[in-house]
Amino acid sequence: MRNQPIYAAVALAILFATAGTSQAEVLIAPMSASSIPLDNPPQPIATIWADDIPTIRENRREIINTAKQLNLPFATEIFEAKLQSGDTTYILSAFNDGCWFSEALPNVKGCTAKLAKIQGDTISIITTIPDFEVVAIRGDSGFEGFNPRFNTSLQFDTETDALSYVTIEDGMPSEPVPLP
Repeated sequence: MRNQPIYAAVALAILFATAGTSQAEVLIAPMSASSIPLDNPPQPIATIWADDIPTIRENRREIINTAKQLNLPFATEIFEAKLQSGDTTYILSAFNDGCWFSEALPNVKGCTAKLAKIQGDTISIITTIPDFEVVAIRGDSGFEGFNPRFNTSLQFDTETDALSYVTIEDGMPSEPVPLP
């Protein structure tokens, strides 16, 4: 029974991939956590979050100055999912900055997220989502890159061009939540 949540996630992926007509396909990209430098954030994140990065840098400097004994890097965590459909890339991302959390839901954070669309050299923000639920497991030195039992996944239905996301907590997926 230990693998039951993983089987549930795989079954969910198969269900979405085979739903509807035989031509329909649902692409799924789980969010994963990584650390990025704030002095020179990588593209396309630097462009997507250009208006917010100065505040994120200021917040990080304040944390570093408050906890000098920890020798923290000038970097922060970002949760990110990317999926490709034809010549279009969709990126759903959320910085671990200014997020809320609850002791009742220790693996859920509410962060501001951005959904962006990239076609060629053009990056456009589709929407900004306040209080977006990021599900992730905290490790000893940050959030795990990806955990199949606790995650948030971006989904794209190629038949309807609909974007949505699903949260998986303790192996149990939520219903898809539509994105604009």
